[in-house]
Parts: sequence; structure tokens; C-alpha cells
Amino acid sequence: MMRLLLLPRTAVLVFCLLLNFISPGCKKAKDADAPDQMPVPVITTIIQKRTVARPVQCRGIVYPQQQRELYFLSAGRLAAQRVPEGRLVSKGDTIAALDLKQLRMNRLSAQTELNAARSELARKRKLLQDSLCTQRDCDEISAKITRLKVPYQQAVEEFNKALIFSPENGRLAKWYVFPGDSIYPGKPVALLIDPGPEAIARVELSEVDYHRVKDGDSAVVNMVDNPHFPLKGVVKSRSLAKTVTELPYIADLYFENPGGIASLGQQVTATIYTKIMESLVLVPKDVLIEREPHSATVFLTDEKNKYAVRRYVVTGPEVGDDIIIEKGLHDGERLITFGIERLKNSTRIMVVGGKP
Repeated sequence: MMRLLLLPRTAVLVFCLLLNFISPGCKKAKDADAPDQMPVPVITTIIQKRTVARPVQCRGIVYPQQQRELYFLSAGRLAAQRVPEGRLVSKGDTIAALDLKQLRMNRLSAQTELNAARSELARKRKLLQDSLCTQRDCDEISAKITRLKVPYQQAVEEFNKALIFSPENGRLAKWYVFPGDSIYPGKPVALLIDPGPEAIARVELSEVDYHRVKDGDSAVVNMVDNPHFPLKGVVKSRSLAKTVTELPYIADLYFENPGGIASLGQQVTATIYTKIMESLVLVPKDVLIEREPHSATVFLTDEKNKYAVRRYVVTGPEVGDDIIIEKGLHDGERLITFGIERLKNSTRIMVVGGKP
């Protein structure tokens, strides 16, 4: 009889343990499925247009302030590049050389003949002092030396034409040819630039921005591959592009270039601060989510301030800690500025503070 009673009690105990284990999970599932969530506390502000100077954002490439193409004065085959790209050079440094083997032999042969004639003249003059030769003998050798100077000078000139010397201090920015390439007189072989403390960024502008920008406007230039190192600059000139570009208008920005951080041909972005004032919608940059180059998402409140409303907007240039909203927001709408990380479209909210 005791054995029969023990079995039901054991079954009841096991059932209770299972019920106690399962019930918390069931409660959580029930809570998760509950339709009414606690509202998310948020802080908001009323959107109001502000009158600010609209900055112009643009892209371009780096140009040196001064540059010079280097070339040979004679034909031949390039034998050596004496300076690598990017190296600083001094005036008179040898930059490149053609094949000098035959030219060196010609110069050496002419120099040997000239030196021999000079030695012979010195010997004759010593004999003349001892009356062992005549003045006529010395005059003949002097005339020979004069004749030999001509081919020697020609050999030296031809040898120097096969070398390129740096005409000034600068930086060897680019090679156009390589050892073994055929060279003709006047063919550009290398580019020498001024490594001064400033550089030029040539940027493209739309027609509207071209008329907004004026000479003397301040600017900030950033390297595309190093955007966190802004360089101060100024607009020096504007003009129509002489070559085919994506946009027909260009501006030259002079900007500081310490240590030559910006190199020739490097891509840059620039922000030009114009003096034209406009009434614009601006919001703090940190309220943007899902941000793309020219678009983003923000959260507003509905008319009764009870639910969050997702809104896609078109963004413009940045102005300090704010950013211009070109499309998507209007005066009088209430923008959520705090608590956005917990929001989705139609999330219940509770406004706990904000600017009127």
C-alpha cells in the first residue's frame, strides 16, 4: 500500500518542479507579446529656420604653385633616372642621363688631343728659352690648340645635352619616361614643382555655387585619404574650365601645406565659407541616423506628441556642429534630439523636456 501511495506523490512533485521551471519563461513570453510597451522618454526641439552663411562643398585635386617640365636638348635613349619621384633636389643636381658611353668617349678623345697639344706648347716654349726652337714652332702649336678647342667644346656641349640638371631647388614630382625609352629634344621627361609651404587645390563648382563663391572667401581643405587633418585656405580665383570636366566651373584655393602633406594630383574635398546669408533649416549632426553622403533619417513627434515618426531628409553642408537640411523638414515640426537610439517608427514616446 505504501508503494502505491509513493508513486503518485513522486509524480506530483515532478509536475510541480516542471511547472515552476516553465512558468518564468511563459511569463517573459507573455510580457514580450504585450501590446502596450512603456513609452520612451525623449527630449525635443521645435524646428526654426536660421539665417546663416551657406558653405559650399566641392572636390578637386592638388596642383603645385609653380611647376616646370624638364627635357633633354639632344636625342638618345634614357639610361638612368638619377632622382626618384618625391625627392627634393637642389639647383644644379643631375636629374637624368641619356646613354653616355659614346659621348664620353668623344669628349675624352677631344680632351686628350687638346691636353697633348698644350703639353707640347709648354715644352716648345722651354726649348725657345734655350734657343733650341723658333718662335714659329710655338706659334704653330698655339694655332693647333685653338683648332682643337672647337671639337672639345662641341664634345662637352653634346655630353651636357645628354644630362638634365635641376634649374632650381624643388621636388621631383613625376617621371614621364623610364630607362630604355627613346628620347628626342624637347620631349618632357620629368616634372619639377615648387615645394613651398602652400599648394593649390583646383576644385569644381556648379553654376549656382560659382556665383556664390567670391575671391577671398575662406576655405578648409581635407585630403580624401586623410580627412581628419584640415588645412586652412582661401579662394584665389575662379574661372571656366579649359578642359572637359564633370562641372564647367572651377576655383583655385591656396591652402597651407606643412611638410608637403598634400602631394601633386592628390584628391581633396573642400568647404568654402561664403558671405551670402540664407534662411535655412539646421539640425544637430548627432540626431542623424542611417547617414549617407547626402541623406539621413531623423525622428519627429506626431501631432499629439505620443508617437515617434521616422523621416528621411536630404542633407547639405555642415555648419559647425549642425548640418543644413535641404529637404524633408519644415518650420514648426518637433524634432526628437534625445532618446533616438531606442526609437523605431511608431514607437510610443513621452516628451520629458526640450526647447520650445
